[in-house]
Amino acid sequence: MDRTDNFKVDWKSLLFKYEKLDNTSSFSSPLMGFFRCAISSLFIFLVCVTSESQQNHSIKKVILGSSLSPTGTPSTSWSSPSGLFAFGFYTQDTGFKVGIWLVNNNHAKTVVWTANRDDPPITSNSKIKLTTNGQLVLRTEQHGGEKLLANTTGSAAYASMLDSGNFVLYNNNSKGIWQTFDSPTDTILGGQSLLTEGKLVSSLSDTDHSTGRYQLWLQGDGNLVLYPLNTEATSIDAYWASEEIYRDPQPRFS
Repeated sequence: MDRTDNFKVDWKSLLFKYEKLDNTSSFSSPLMGFFRCAISSLFIFLVCVTSESQQNHSIKKVILGSSLSPTGTPSTSWSSPSGLFAFGFYTQDTGFKVGIWLVNNNHAKTVVWTANRDDPPITSNSKIKLTTNGQLVLRTEQHGGEKLLANTTGSAAYASMLDSGNFVLYNNNSKGIWQTFDSPTDTILGGQSLLTEGKLVSSLSDTDHSTGRYQLWLQGDGNLVLYPLNTEATSIDAYWASEEIYRDPQPRFS
């Protein structure tokens, strides 16, 4: 990934996530107040992940042939070394989704990334497998067999769920060939970058992580803009922008 030729938004110790907010919430910051009125879908909180804590834990390798299932046979997830993040199956409605979540102290799951987020929930007889030929696949009856979870330029030798919240596939030279940080859904984690033309798209609700109503877009001109989905994404459609030219003095809410 070339970080020098792209505008980027970098959060070093922050988790930035679109979700539904109570419209009665109050914010002391005018900017945060505007965000609340404009999208009703944003909260920011600190995640205690530092480079020091990451260095104190070795990588936990997921070896070829490893698998996960929603029923826990052999396991429902692969966790990071500290146990802060996990990759695997989480429940949605009456089925399951594949994603990454922050493991809270009360064992609740704060989902930060979802694979194929607009696909219907899958059944309990599904399986995630890192195959012996180095492919990360989802096996379900709904998809008629296998569906790739990662499009790579080569075969993986192993995988790892990192304490940064990034799930990575590595080749035989221990070089990353695919990572979830390259395809964010509704969340940016500490150390993750949003590159030029990158977008965050809100989830439908707290419990349904399908595509929601709003998007945060880092445009080619370096302007960070909030748009509702299903618009032409012109300046008149913007709810908020980092440059004044895109701001609508009387934003419309629906």
